[in-house]
Amino acid sequence: GPRRRGAEYAPAPPKSLLNNFEQSSTILSRLAEEQPDDREIQLALAHCYSSILPYAWETEDVALSTESKQKTVGILRHLHAQWPDTESLTFQLADTLALTPEAVVEPLSNQDMTDLTESYTLAADLHERFPTSLPNRLLLASTRLKLGTHHSLAQNTEQAERLLKAAITDWQSLSDQAPTNALLQVAHARTRWTLADLQRRQNRPEEAIEELQAALKNLESFINQNGRAGISNGLLVGLYRQVATLYGKSGKPDLAREARTKADALRKAS
Repeated sequence: GPRRRGAEYAPAPPKSLLNNFEQSSTILSRLAEEQPDDREIQLALAHCYSSILPYAWETEDVALSTESKQKTVGILRHLHAQWPDTESLTFQLADTLALTPEAVVEPLSNQDMTDLTESYTLAADLHERFPTSLPNRLLLASTRLKLGTHHSLAQNTEQAERLLKAAITDWQSLSDQAPTNALLQVAHARTRWTLADLQRRQNRPEEAIEELQAALKNLESFINQNGRAGISNGLLVGLYRQVATLYGKSGKPDLAREARTKADALRKAS
């Protein structure tokens, strides 16, 4: 099925760099206590805590991850309360709250859902206030995809479909503004795949096939115009195989065979 976890996360820093972050956070914590009204010191401290997160994720240190994120969010939430109209502060808070695992086979935890819902609310507000900002729209699309995937697994079909369709609109708009960006194309395709998976489970194969075909059409058009860089054969193979499966179950063996043939050719070429 669609890729879920973590491509947006930075690679883990080495242990020595983690130690530096921890030492820096100790020094900055002391400075923050001495100068509680200094916004730059508070932001630097939040950055230190958030920089620990990639290491915690890579080593699967749940306690360190939870503590670092809570400390980062606490600082940013305090600053946001003081300067609620500052775009950069709102974005940093929303972006940090959005750092949750992606739902894979089961819905998110209650805490992750609380964080993600708050992030989505902030991101939607940012997009409304600054509609031409690409980072804000990108954050909104990402939170919609994560929430939509969660609701799909939680069998909240109506909410899931609404969020995923809105995310597809976001990715399409972003792709139109940055037509050579392969990462946006991949995100767009994976969101359509996630929606198709929901429709498949709802026994709506024709709609699911339509979403998958739209994803393939966009990816192949992008490849024709910009080359294959950034678009893996594995993604295309997976999409074609899912199309073949749905055609087979819909009593259309010729179309299923055609899709399987394309998938096999792409797999052999990779």
